[in-house]
Amino acid sequence: MEPPSRLARIPAFLWWAVPVGVGLATRLIVCFVADLPWDSVDTRIYGWMARAILEGEPRSFAPNGYPLFLAGLLSVVPSTAIVPVVQSLNVLWGAATVGLTYAIARALDRQPVAALAAMIVAVYPHPINYTRFLLTEVPTTFLLMLALYGVLRAHQTSSWRWSAGAGIVLGLALMLRTALAPVAAGIGILALWMGSVRTLVLPYGVGLVLILGAHSLAVSTGHLASSSNLHVNLLIAIADDPDEVIASAPRFTDAERASAVPAYLRHARETPAAFAGERLRTVWDLWSPWPQDRGAADRPLWQNALLGLRFPLLVVGLAGLALHRRKPIAWLLACPALATTALFAFFFALPRFTFIAEPGLAILCALALAAVVRRHPSRSASA
Repeated sequence: MEPPSRLARIPAFLWWAVPVGVGLATRLIVCFVADLPWDSVDTRIYGWMARAILEGEPRSFAPNGYPLFLAGLLSVVPSTAIVPVVQSLNVLWGAATVGLTYAIARALDRQPVAALAAMIVAVYPHPINYTRFLLTEVPTTFLLMLALYGVLRAHQTSSWRWSAGAGIVLGLALMLRTALAPVAAGIGILALWMGSVRTLVLPYGVGLVLILGAHSLAVSTGHLASSSNLHVNLLIAIADDPDEVIASAPRFTDAERASAVPAYLRHARETPAAFAGERLRTVWDLWSPWPQDRGAADRPLWQNALLGLRFPLLVVGLAGLALHRRKPIAWLLACPALATTALFAFFFALPRFTFIAEPGLAILCALALAAVVRRHPSRSASA
């Protein structure tokens, strides 16, 4: 680290502008310079649901948020332009996530530490890569970080408006990914620790319920269809091979595919040791230094190595949490990682499931590294 006198001469705006600029440039390159695909199975499902919404015949499968977003775009943008438009929005959301990472970290530590956290998010391969896809990860992570910033500001200012805004924003994120439900609950619990019920907890809950209530009303009136992919995901969690969940495979009956909870609970009750082993294996697969998912064998070694960066990100991030364990803000940053891990332990692991947790872990990593440097100033100065 440079001496404070030299750091002080750096213009204040550069501490955040450089990481945001780097994040913007890397995402632009992936979307509009590199010749990389943008399509996926989930993208086709979202497009199918979006067209059904526009036709007035909503279809049930994935959560409604992203199809509704695509339907809104398709109503004003030609279908031939939808991919570059969404990718452009992904670039902006990704760069804004870098900026929010800096803003949250800056509230906790000095400018160099905040810039380090933001730069980790700016150059981390996982969010850069997913910018090109028409998927929920990028907008959901942006909304989550915006909500975390709102909770932090509500804690700092005792303003109910920040807290209510955080609840509204997180409600929108939940419409994109229902897997955020335990994160939303965890933030509410932490809000009790951070501030008063009147200025923090209650407005947060009201904002959240406002959005979820509006969504429920749209479902009950037939304008949207409720998601139904829970049953498929539960069967994949207990299947030896995901192909067993396909209708032509004999292991599961049509009744089990329509309502998978009894089959899931029966598997846990009849084979408890195997069930526990599957759940532990899922947690390992979620964060392991070498991907174990089904697509790992088809990816080049360098791609699997880059995905494996999630492991040191988690380990160093948890070290940062341990160092700041008495601060509720540190637990707020760790909440997406902890809640996501707890949830998907009961399902299955894919590399993109850790996506929403990575900016919070990046801040905790920067805090941990800063603590190491401060404990050994002479060693860092001589390096």
